[in-house]
Amino acid sequence: MTSIGEEIRREIAGRTRRTVEVTHPELPSYSITYRVPTDRSEVAGIFKRAEMNKKEASLADASILAVCCLEIKRNGVTVCDDEGNPVTFRDKVFQDWVNAPTQREAVRALYGSDGYVTTVATRLLDEAGYGKDEEVIVEDPTS
Repeated sequence: MTSIGEEIRREIAGRTRRTVEVTHPELPSYSITYRVPTDRSEVAGIFKRAEMNKKEASLADASILAVCCLEIKRNGVTVCDDEGNPVTFRDKVFQDWVNAPTQREAVRALYGSDGYVTTVATRLLDEAGYGKDEEVIVEDPTS
């Protein structure tokens, strides 16, 4: 029998380990699974680095996608390296395949448009609850 404490732990843990699968808008044979970026310090760090280095400002969204990428699928099959290990934007072999010098550039190469990169990054941030202030209602129990 499961205790209430175990149920609570499982329910809470499930909220912080969510994923989103996104189909490429122009190449539907590709889908990418991302973890939802629920850690505020991780997201803030990406945007802070982008703010400090103006050259990186336009790459913050690509950084979010690179960091959160869990899996890339092509025709429903996970893309793997020669040893059979799944690859992500962070892997050098994938970067070589798309002729990109960095993980952020690999994201941009796969999507082919910064507009798509921004749209997907915004979706992940929305899934994590960022920008939802007007939708979150907190009742004050003292009033």
